[in-house]
Amino acid sequence: MPGKVLIIDDIATNRIVLKVKLAAACYQVAQASTAREGIHAARALEPDLILCSAQLPDMAPDAFLRALRTHACTASIPIVAITSHRDATRRLALLEGGADDVLVKPWEEHLLLARLRSLLRQNESALEGHLREDVTRALGMAEGRDAFDHPSRIALIAPTKEEALRWKDRLLDHMTGRIMTLSTKAVLSDMAPEAIPDAYVLFGDSAALRRRPETGPDRGPDNALHLLADLRARHETRNSAIIVVLSGENAQDRAADALDRGANDAIGQAVKPREIAVRLRRQIARKRRLDKLRADVASGLKAAVIDPLTGLYNRRYALPRLAAITSGAYSSETSPLPSARFLQNSQQTGKVPRNAPSKNKNRRDYAVMILDIDHFKLINDGFGHAAGDAVLERIGNVLREFAGPDDLAARIGGEEFLLALPDTTPQAARQKARQLCETIRETVFIAPGVKQPLQVTVSIGLALASDPHPRPHMAEPDWRGAQAMLERADQALYSAKSHGRNQVIVCTERSAA
Repeated sequence: MPGKVLIIDDIATNRIVLKVKLAAACYQVAQASTAREGIHAARALEPDLILCSAQLPDMAPDAFLRALRTHACTASIPIVAITSHRDATRRLALLEGGADDVLVKPWEEHLLLARLRSLLRQNESALEGHLREDVTRALGMAEGRDAFDHPSRIALIAPTKEEALRWKDRLLDHMTGRIMTLSTKAVLSDMAPEAIPDAYVLFGDSAALRRRPETGPDRGPDNALHLLADLRARHETRNSAIIVVLSGENAQDRAADALDRGANDAIGQAVKPREIAVRLRRQIARKRRLDKLRADVASGLKAAVIDPLTGLYNRRYALPRLAAITSGAYSSETSPLPSARFLQNSQQTGKVPRNAPSKNKNRRDYAVMILDIDHFKLINDGFGHAAGDAVLERIGNVLREFAGPDDLAARIGGEEFLLALPDTTPQAARQKARQLCETIRETVFIAPGVKQPLQVTVSIGLALASDPHPRPHMAEPDWRGAQAMLERADQALYSAKSHGRNQVIVCTERSAA
């Protein structure tokens, strides 16, 4: 993680001390002695982090921070201001002016390095999110819509309920949104996605824990740090902002530990509620930006493999998935490709679902159907393309209802569809193909501008593969086998078309060896 750090300080000894400590931690260090020199260096070098004095002689702190925050090259670079003043008002002014954190001299080396690691880690996550967003936007896969800006949800967890309520009352004067107090048990209980807090504030007080051990699990004085680790390990809360407020013995050591465990911020309990509110607003804004980036990437992934008209997979996704099925022992657990449930859940929650295992991981009985709409050109020519689109969309709905959780349903051509059954028997595949043909024949197709329902039928070519000697899952997709199955299904489809349409023709079975 060590990166490039720019030190801006008018006192040479301060720069030298910082450079020695950072170089020992393998950071690359650049230096500047004035605010103007530092601004120029920051824009030219674009460092990973800026460490600056809060008392530069040639520029006021607010003007200096504003110059960095309003320039495109430096707007997102983390800034840590170092001051010798313990005045909370000055520290708050620096935070509100754009500093990500403020360290007061004399600072502990391990705490400084922990803060740098935390800020660099957070900034790296943001940069990765922006990179993914740029790629999906360049490929035309993301629309970049703004999500509804719901009121923020903040959870306070303290050693005692009374302490949590006191902090809630103090924060309500400086924060909008919903502030709730939760017990440790409630925090770790399952929550609906829309109820998960945007931010957690964990108050650690060793004295209070010793006085009231019954208020939480008996984990000793570092209950907040244990809870922090739990929150970061859970899918539901992994992306929430977490601020740890610590006091008592070894507070700085525990703050450094909290930052290295994944806390977004760690501060002392002597801090004022307004400062906590400033830090909370910044962390919540950052969390929501990253949430939006993740949603845009998931939406782009879905757009890349989903046919927009029917909602089925497109050919780009279907062919590699079919090759994975053909390679043997396909199941949703072993496939390297995302399933429909993955795409839906990842977009909504960012959580990868755990699919149920296949009944027989090594089963080699599978089937491929190719469906073609009979006389589709007559529908387009006679009733218009809007009617044709309505028919395609309705057939997509029917296929989606027919497909099982591990089946593959896709639109692979204009009026051509694919249904692959990775775990079936020849008898079950034949029955399903006939049921599908009959269901579409009996479906009512309503088209815009057409008074009477349309009569639509399909022809289906079915190819079967059966191997009496199951083989373990192959690491590589079987492209040749998949192409052979498609050709056999296509031959059967041609035969169905040639013999009157509206029927199922099965290709002669042969070994999948």
